Amino acid sequence: MTAEKMDITPNSLKKVAKRVKIEEELKDLKIKTEKLKIRAEIEEIDVSEEINKLDQGIAKLTKDRENHGPLEHPFLDLIDNQTKLQERLKKLNEKKGEIQATVYESLKNEYLGEKEAIAQQINQTTEKLREMKQGASKGAQSLKYSIEELSVRKEIEEIPEEVYNQRISNLKSELAQSEELKEAVDFLLRMVKNN
Repeated sequence: MTAEKMDITPNSLKKVAKRVKIEEELKDLKIKTEKLKIRAEIEEIDVSEEINKLDQGIAKLTKDRENHGPLEHPFLDLIDNQTKLQERLKKLNEKKGEIQATVYESLKNEYLGEKEAIAQQINQTTEKLREMKQGASKGAQSLKYSIEELSVRKEIEEIPEEVYNQRISNLKSELAQSEELKEAVDFLLRMVKNN
C-alpha cells in the first residue's frame, strides 16, 4: 500500500491516537493497581477503596477500548512489518555460519528488499504526516488569532454577545479538532522515530 492509498485522513489518525491513549492509560492503571496491592501487602494497610477506584477506571477504559474497536491502521502495520523484518535479519545473521552462503545471501537480499520497500512507504507517509502537522499548526495559530480578535471585538462592543457566543463556540471547536489532529500525527511520528 502506497502513501497515496493509505488512509491518513484526520479522522483515521484521531481514531488511532485515541485507541493508543486508551491502551496506555489502561496499562498505567493496571500497573498502579499492582503496585498498590504490593504496598498494601508489605505495609499491611487497607487499600480497598483505592483499588476499587482503580478497578472502576480499568472497567471504564476496557469498555472504551471495546467501543473503539481494535488498534489497526495500515501505517502501524508497516511499522510492525519493518520490525519483523529487522528481527528476521538478525536471526538470519545468527545462522550465517550454519547455512550455505547462497541461501544466506538469497534470504538476506529478499529481506533487505522488503525492508527497503517498507522504509520507502514509511518515509512517504511520514512526509505526508509532517505536512498535515504543519497545516494543522498553521490552522491552529490562525484560529487562536481569530479567537483573540473576536474577544477584543466583543470587549469593545463591536459585536453583540449572541454573535460572539456563536462564533467563539465554532472557533473553539475547530481549534480543538486541529489540536487533536496535531496530537494524533505527533503520536504516529513518535512511533516511527522510536522504531
